[in-house]
Amino acid sequence: MKEILVKTLMTERVSCLQADATLQQVINQMVENRYSCMVITEGDSPLGIVTERDLVKVLHRGVKEINLELPVSDFMSSPVFCLNQNDSLFDALVVSKAERVRHFPVVDDKRALSVWSLNPTWPTHTSMSPNSRLK
Repeated sequence: MKEILVKTLMTERVSCLQADATLQQVINQMVENRYSCMVITEGDSPLGIVTERDLVKVLHRGVKEINLELPVSDFMSSPVFCLNQNDSLFDALVVSKAERVRHFPVVDDKRALSVWSLNPTWPTHTSMSPNSRLK
């Protein structure tokens, strides 16, 4: 069997914001586009990521303490774990499980191409040994 590559499972496009974008801008983009995460870049290179979980942590601080005009770099998860578009699904699942991360920017030569997010049905495959994975 043929090995499944990340590029066959990633989103078709990626929307990124720069690190100086405000928290409000990130929230607006995520809501308007129905994104569960937003890649934060420096130029074309992923610098961090903001996920729904990151926003819950912000809310946990207390609504009165939230300044939506602060730069997103104050709230993003960084450094960000990236996948290469030619990584295998098996390798992506191993990294996801080991690092406890569900969303990854997909890169090609450090340029953000897309986002790959863990599908709840895929973790069952992490129990597969490297010798039994799809090839």
